[in-house]
Amino acid sequence: MACSSPSSPDGEGGYATAAATVVSLALAVTVAALAGSGVAELRSARADMRRMQAEYGLGGAHVMADQTVIADGQGRRMRWRFDIAAGQVEALAEPEAGKLDYETAASLDDAAFGRLGVRDAAALRAKLVTLAKTHSGTLASLVGSDAAPGWRRCAPSVVSRVGRADKPSLSAAVAPSPRPGSSRAGEVWRVRLSLGGWTEDRIVRFTGDLNHPAAIIDRSLYRAEGEDRCETLVN
Repeated sequence: MACSSPSSPDGEGGYATAAATVVSLALAVTVAALAGSGVAELRSARADMRRMQAEYGLGGAHVMADQTVIADGQGRRMRWRFDIAAGQVEALAEPEAGKLDYETAASLDDAAFGRLGVRDAAALRAKLVTLAKTHSGTLASLVGSDAAPGWRRCAPSVVSRVGRADKPSLSAAVAPSPRPGSSRAGEVWRVRLSLGGWTEDRIVRFTGDLNHPAAIIDRSLYRAEGEDRCETLVN
């Protein structure tokens, strides 16, 4: 570091010059910025790794869950838990035919939307009509059509592109009950699995093909915590 001589005539007597101080501060700021950037990149890499691990674990769990739905002999909403190497998986499976289509959902009254926390029912109706006309009703677009937590959590349980119901209703979820010879070929289901704070929603069509039993129509991976109160909010 540049400094003046102890006998310097300018009176700085051995202390660092002003220019040297500025350079030192600049270097310190640069080093701090680089360190901060490195920490941010490390955190981002770790987050990406956790997401990848969750996606991988949930991918395998979906194969198991699909087999459970196919083997079930009831055809109703189901909720159950099962273990995989990465931990315990919480599963929800729903037949899509028992839900409202987008146009029918858009005709619901304010009270129905209000139970899900929707404040601007008119704006939501307009978005649902647009999704119906453009055939762009993905899980992400449906959930994102309103910011209310109740809507974001429960809309996929109420509305579907292939829904055929005329009013919203959520039957109580039951445990799977296998029955020999059960087959769901051609049926479309929503299968939602949660593991370690991550949730993956899938809309699948069962094919009847033992080698490829389920074709994925739509999927969404996201962080989700908290209790699922959709049956209480909808009914």
